Amino acid sequence: MFLTDTDNNRTLVYSVSSGEQKGVLTGHIVNGTIKGNIILMENTDGVADLYSTATLQPVAHFGFPSRIAHAYFAEDGKLTVVTAEQTVYQIAPPSAPQNASAK
Repeated sequence: MFLTDTDNNRTLVYSVSSGEQKGVLTGHIVNGTIKGNIILMENTDGVADLYSTATLQPVAHFGFPSRIAHAYFAEDGKLTVVTAEQTVYQIAPPSAPQNASAK
């Protein structure tokens, strides 16, 4: 899978093998898991979704008080998000209940 941001808050998803466009996601790419099965997209400042790369469907939705400055997926799938206000959130992998908690 190949992802590319556009200038109108959309991300185009293409098959690497065929070059065929597979879908369009709202927002821009923030980061993805090491396995490549989940990507984090920020739709507007502080509003983000996790998407399954297999289905291109959202698996979780988050609202943060400000835009995402940095995001990192650990090997176990746990997501760490740092907002522009320098608040750090630890989020469980998508298969677990989704509760963003500031640390």
